[in-house]
Parts: sequence; structure tokens; C-alpha cells
Amino acid sequence: MCSSVYDEILEARSQGHTNLYLNYRQLSELPKELLELSKIQRLYLKRNVLKKLPADIGRLSSLVELYLHSNNLNKLPDGIGNLRFLEKLDVCNNLLKKLPPAIGNLHSLVSLHVANNELVFLPKEMENLTNLRDLNVMNNMLEWLPWQLCHCKSLKILSFDGNYIEKIPHQLIQHQGLVEISASRNKLRSIPQDVDKLLSLESFILDHNTELHVLPATILRMEHLTVLGLSISPSALLHRQEKDACELQEVLSLTYTLDKTTNSIPPLIELCFRAIYPLVKSLSDQSLSILHLPSHMAKLLTTPTGHCFVCDSPYFTAAFHLKESADTALRIVQPNSTNLLRVRDTRWLFYFCCCSKICLDQVCSRRDSPD
Repeated sequence: MCSSVYDEILEARSQGHTNLYLNYRQLSELPKELLELSKIQRLYLKRNVLKKLPADIGRLSSLVELYLHSNNLNKLPDGIGNLRFLEKLDVCNNLLKKLPPAIGNLHSLVSLHVANNELVFLPKEMENLTNLRDLNVMNNMLEWLPWQLCHCKSLKILSFDGNYIEKIPHQLIQHQGLVEISASRNKLRSIPQDVDKLLSLESFILDHNTELHVLPATILRMEHLTVLGLSISPSALLHRQEKDACELQEVLSLTYTLDKTTNSIPPLIELCFRAIYPLVKSLSDQSLSILHLPSHMAKLLTTPTGHCFVCDSPYFTAAFHLKESADTALRIVQPNSTNLLRVRDTRWLFYFCCCSKICLDQVCSRRDSPD
């Protein structure tokens, strides 16, 4: 430890400083004297060469902000969960492959930034971060988001650009406080039909998801949405349409077979079901036995896939239908927000999910209406 760092730690202890700046000091480990500063609230250790933190990091019991941006950390100790007053933690630009479950003990945490690491998953214990407002996990190796994030009731900003995530957890759509979702450069294939249930969402960034070619029409109902980031390749879109046409024939055949066998599901020739079994809202315990559903699938009835575009009734299958231009989708939806009218000039396709033939007919009539 260089003398200047040692002198600064001694001065902080003798003077009772609450802030300590040790950025750009080429520190490879934390001085043990540093852990004696029980009054330090803000500790800045950016752009050093730290490979690990001491196991008893929790001795810094007054810490409110800890900045470890741009080091060589490959893990965080469990002791970090003892920083019960910590509100801001920045460990961006390190070599972290996972976060310890103890991260869920940071009940005061408001901001967690772990961008530009090597994370392959997020611990489910993050559901305990009920005060978390800003979560940044951009540019990692995540393939999925834990659905338990829906329990982070204070979450406002969720940024997971530059990962390998294929879907947004449906449980997250029940979140009533999200204001910004940034999801560019992932592998998203679809957006939950119930996306309009995110009543507070103002910014939704989806560009450079090369497998995402259609959007649910419900996105046009989001009155507070002012920023919608989209990008699509016309050639990829054409390829996707051809692929969907083949899938449609296969799935319709499956649907018709189930209808003849069970005699409990009306023929819905116009709908393409994306489920092993069609589950409709009217299923009772008796009809469940007729369908011979495994018990673990029957539990899906407690969480609908979405809600009908027309009557808002819950349903348990996703239907792709009416692949129209953005201009036609806007005419059908007639959104209250003028901010979304600019999608008229895009080449995006929208689909409408309905719970019955009656509601589907209403969508069709709106499509054909001149108004």
C-alpha cells in the first residue's frame, strides 16, 4: 500500500470522514486498515486492479454507496450481504460470473449496476430487494431473467441490453411501477400479449432483436409510452412469414385432432395455438379430466397467457392472427396516445389475441371499417 493511500485512510479515521476516494490507485487488494473505518458511508474504488474483496467487507457497516467500477473482480463475497444500509452498488466492468444469493439481503439497495461482466444468471433471492429502483445488467451472458423480479415493487428502470434473453417473464408484466425497459441486442422472439398491463411504462427499447418480427397490438394501447425502439430486417421478415405459414398448418392439424377427440373445444380454424394443449377460459375441473392434463400443466390455469383484446377476458393460449400493416393496426386499436402514431411508417406487423370467435369477429369488423 502506497504511503498516500495509508495517509488518507488514517486521516479519514482521525477526522471522521464519511467519504473516501481511492480511484485510480492500482490497488490489488483492500488495505486491512480500511475495514476499520466504520463511519465511512461512500467508498470510491473505481479503476483499480482488485481481484477480490475481503470476506469481512460487512465490517464497513455504515456504507451507503460502494463503487467498484472497472476492476478485476471475479466474485463478490457473501459478506457483502451484511451491508444493510447500502443503497448504491456499482460493480460494472469486472469479471463476475455470478452474484451471491446474499445480494438479496441488501434490503436498502436502490441502485444495482452490474453491466459488462460475465453473468450467466441472476439469483432468485433478488426478489427481496423491495427498494430497488434501478437494475442494470447490460452486456452480460444472461439467457433468462428471474421471474422473481416481479416482487421488486419499487423497480422503475430495468436495463438488460446485450444479453441472450429470449423472453420477458410473464410475471413481470404484472409490475405496476416499471417506467423504462431497455432490451436491445437480445434474442427476444415475442413480447407478452399483456404488455399493456405495464401501466407506467414510458420507454420500451427493443431494437436489434433479430428474431422479433411481430408485436402484440396491445402495445398500441399504452398511453404513457413515449419511446419505442424498433428495428427489423425486411428480408428476415419475409423468411419469418414463410416459416410461420408452415408452422400454422402443423398446429392447426393438432388443434383439429384435439377437438374431435375431446368434444370440449370449439373448432377455431383461424387461430394458431402456441401450446401443447389448447386451454380455454371456461375449463372446469371436469373438463380438465377430459383433456387428461398432467397436474403440473393444470396449474397454468392460475396464470393466464394473456387477456382478450376485445373483452379483456383471460385466456390460456396465444393466437397469432391478422398480420396486418402498422397502419391497419392503428385503425383497429385507435390508440389514445398520439406518441405511437409514428409506428404507421414502420414495417412492423401486429397480432391480435382473442378468447373466442365472437371477439375475433369484432377485430375483423374493425379492420374492414373505413373509419
